[in-house]
Amino acid sequence: MHHSIETSNPQGHVATRFMQSQNVSRDKSSSSTRSGACVYAVLFSDGWLKVGRGRNAQARIGSHAGISSMRNATVMKSVVSGLLVNPKKAEKRLIDFCMSIALPVHGREWFVGVDFESVESIINAEFQGDSDDSFAVAKARSDKAQDSLFKSINKAFAPGGEVKSSSVEDPIRWATSISHARIINSIYIGDLYGGQLFQAAPWGMTNFETLAALALHGMDDSQIAGIYGSVFANPGEALEMIVGAGESVVDAYRLEEGI
Repeated sequence: MHHSIETSNPQGHVATRFMQSQNVSRDKSSSSTRSGACVYAVLFSDGWLKVGRGRNAQARIGSHAGISSMRNATVMKSVVSGLLVNPKKAEKRLIDFCMSIALPVHGREWFVGVDFESVESIINAEFQGDSDDSFAVAKARSDKAQDSLFKSINKAFAPGGEVKSSSVEDPIRWATSISHARIINSIYIGDLYGGQLFQAAPWGMTNFETLAALALHGMDDSQIAGIYGSVFANPGEALEMIVGAGESVVDAYRLEEGI
């Protein structure tokens, strides 16, 4: 279910450590099986429009509001979609629409001169949220790809094995990545994050550990150190980044193998 918010009051930074979403929460008892994200649009008092995606869209909006306060801008209106299986595709749809009207003013997702109501109508019409069946199919497909990827890695790193996937190429770095992923996973669980993302997968790691290991494998030591800093300073945004990077590795492998 999507919803819109209109306000003339400044919206301060929201502490993501204490926010909840349908698939990432600070409740260890959470049993959600819907792992996805929402897209959103938010209009600021200086005319800047931000579109984006996130597992906790309201926390993202709060974060943008905190940053935008440095421009003396406050949130005027916002709209959030329903939970989506493929939020990347939905976000691209919004960005493409905005770029057909105006050039970004900052990054790829901030615009001036785009009508908020037009973006809101797209979100309301096209991204009301996907069904439980759609999420079940997507989860089964993702689990299959992750399981296949881990089996290929283990086989490749066995004595005499050869790496067949470009996703993971160094057994020592891979082992180190798993160690870091387990530590970061423990930090989140210790901070009472839960939900489907932190449930154990059939291959013995949580879904988050799996994605974190894949994401960290592609980073150097300084980048990994930066991840630890982000996990403590802004855990919600760090989680979004880690999961997104890991999912990109899985998606690349899925294309390689035709899964």
